[in-house]
Amino acid sequence: MKNAVKAIIILLVAFTATANAQQKIGYLNAQAVLADMPEMKAADSQLEAFAKALTNKDSLMVVAFQAKAQAFQEKNQKGEMAPIEADKQKKALEDEQAKIQEYEQQMQQQMATKRKDLYQPLLDKVNKAIADVAKEQGFTYVVDVTSGSLLYADEKNDLQNAVRQKLGLPAVSASSGK
Repeated sequence: MKNAVKAIIILLVAFTATANAQQKIGYLNAQAVLADMPEMKAADSQLEAFAKALTNKDSLMVVAFQAKAQAFQEKNQKGEMAPIEADKQKKALEDEQAKIQEYEQQMQQQMATKRKDLYQPLLDKVNKAIADVAKEQGFTYVVDVTSGSLLYADEKNDLQNAVRQKLGLPAVSASSGK
């Protein structure tokens, strides 16, 4: 009986070792790969030029505003303006300042959109290459060493529907990602 128990334990250990050996994990530095791509360098240059154009316009608006504000302050301190005129100019300056702030917010949104437009195709290209290499070389998982993010996982290891079933929830398709 003791020999039978030992044999079962040995078989279980061997089976566990075999099952674990089938899990192949790879890693890479995705940021380094992206940084070395010529397309990334071109995208960086385009984004920098775009940012410079937006910033130049913002700088011109700020300089013009500051000149008007300084002129207003000097005239107002010297008493060269009637109170009604001072209120009008003060209101105009406040409106101009609000327009500058609105432009700066739009500028941030435009930068985020441009960044996404330029970089997303590159990220997609790298992610596809990672998935292709992982499949070709039999990797079950691929991890980014800089962030610890999981970049690729073999779908056959997805436990979502098994867990959902255990909880009495309906299964979801792989493409829905829920």
